[in-house]
Amino acid sequence: MHVNGHRFLSSANRRARRARRTTGRILVSALGFGVAYYLDTENGEVRRQRLFRSLRRSAHRLDSALTSGAEDPPPALSAAR
Repeated sequence: MHVNGHRFLSSANRRARRARRTTGRILVSALGFGVAYYLDTENGEVRRQRLFRSLRRSAHRLDSALTSGAEDPPPALSAAR
């Protein structure tokens, strides 16, 4: 079977453009839902505070894991004592 290279490349380019466009739409939609979720007038303040606390906890855990010295036990083991 003979394959036309030009049509094959054209079709592949169309599919790639469609995939990029669909991915962009999904990302914009997710961003919009996220902004609406955290800027909600009724529950947005509580959600934002919970998000900030979670981010602060994660940053603290990451910082303590990266700065623990070689003589100190890992943070997970020191809490078990």
